[in-house]
Amino acid sequence: MTDEVIKRTYDLKCQRQGRTITVSIPPEAGEKDFQYNAVVMLVNPEVRAMASPTFGGRAEADWYINAEDIVLADAAGKPADQTKAAGADAPKTADQNKPSDKTADKTGTDAKDGGNKK
Repeated sequence: MTDEVIKRTYDLKCQRQGRTITVSIPPEAGEKDFQYNAVVMLVNPEVRAMASPTFGGRAEADWYINAEDIVLADAAGKPADQTKAAGADAPKTADQNKPSDKTADKTGTDAKDGGNKK
């Protein structure tokens, strides 16, 4: 076991999805402490899926969302700090360009040793 932080994981409310999404960022991005319901943007988000076979020839999918950083957005949905959010408004899919859909709920955790939540 080690005390090295491999990634930080935050649970964000997503209006478009109608549920909480979990987003992981690298430790270099720093620890985030947003106010509850703060509007945030993901910097260069990447969504991956992994399917696992289940009974009856079906599969369950697990979704993993990683980003370079999570930054505050202003009222217009643009990054509040343009220097910190370089690349935050680069073209992505339609869902990824909706910063107002993601709000912080202050349940962020640090993931250590392969993703175990602290």
